[in-house]
Amino acid sequence: MNKYNDLEMSIISCILQEPDLINKIDGKEKYFIKHKKLILFLKAVYKKFGCFDLELLFNVCKTEYKLMYYIEWLIDLEPIPRHIDLYIQELEELRTELKKDKWIREKIYSLATELLIKNIDVEDFNLQLEEIYKKSEKIDN
Repeated sequence: MNKYNDLEMSIISCILQEPDLINKIDGKEKYFIKHKKLILFLKAVYKKFGCFDLELLFNVCKTEYKLMYYIEWLIDLEPIPRHIDLYIQELEELRTELKKDKWIREKIYSLATELLIKNIDVEDFNLQLEEIYKKSEKIDN
């Protein structure tokens, strides 16, 4: 999950460095897990001001000191803004993997419970397990 969070932070840092890049994430907010609220906040600020001037952000976040310190920290990360498309693509791929892994874990847990309760035997378990992995290959979103 660290790699995922790092990508989210890199994308946000790119956006803070070059505000027009916020348009690159339109419709892709769903890929943000940890920083989704920050993305939505930044989109609203950009819509109102057309930039991310720190003075304006301080004024908007008068009571949110932690948020401002976090934004300042993100600005200092300095990823390469021209690579934002690569960062977004990698974030999308990781998000798909996370969803796929979660789906597989839930299915296997359910199947293992059926085996534990003896609703199925080991042979059925193995057959259904193979089926879970086959179906997981079709998951892309």
